[in-house]
Amino acid sequence: MVGVGFAVLTGAGWWSLYGWEGGWEWLKDEDNQRTIGFIAAGYTGLVKVVWEIYKFKKETKSSSPGIQAGGNITAETSGNGHAIVAGGPVIITGISLAEHEASLKRREQEIRTELQSEYTQGRNVDQKRIRLLEEKLADVESRLSNPELSREQTIQVLQASSDKLSEFADYLSPEQIRQARNDLQKGNTSRTEALLVEVFSRSRKHAADAAWQLAELTHNRIDYDTAWHYYREAVRLQPDNPF
Repeated sequence: MVGVGFAVLTGAGWWSLYGWEGGWEWLKDEDNQRTIGFIAAGYTGLVKVVWEIYKFKKETKSSSPGIQAGGNITAETSGNGHAIVAGGPVIITGISLAEHEASLKRREQEIRTELQSEYTQGRNVDQKRIRLLEEKLADVESRLSNPELSREQTIQVLQASSDKLSEFADYLSPEQIRQARNDLQKGNTSRTEALLVEVFSRSRKHAADAAWQLAELTHNRIDYDTAWHYYREAVRLQPDNPF
């Protein structure tokens, strides 16, 4: 079982043991999930590995050119915090390092409060919930230990979501996309997440991509339950899914 656990955590070794279809089916079994001791954070990590390997294995992969009106630009912010866009793909610069650290500290306090509440439940304590909260706390503490890297990773997630919005233009209005990008520039993902949920619900063509972006955004803000749901949906809905 130690070997199996190591293979799971290393991603590629897992599929060499069980094969693509067999490995995925084994992993989806809830008893096997409990056996290898996965909780949401680690499990979503493996799904991300699976997704990336699958995308690499596809013979062709369509790519959207995005908006090519005049090359890349940086979306600077005006006095009211709105992004100023002249044309071309928007480059998300995100919030400042100080703002990012403050956001992480608020999230840390929220998790500690939830954890303390669980500890006071006595015999009714939910051990699974506590393990999940402890994992979330470890995650946010890790990010706070290297806020520069954490901010860079956050901006990458925001940028990917901003880029994807252009591909959903059949379902979203230019104004909706503009407003969502303005919010992303300030580190606010709620409007983008709402639009992605709409695309996920309405578009069979784009459902998998919308689910993936929702998973990335919610995982980045340490909402593991929601992230895991959408990671699973992204893999399930991917056309020609081999799993």
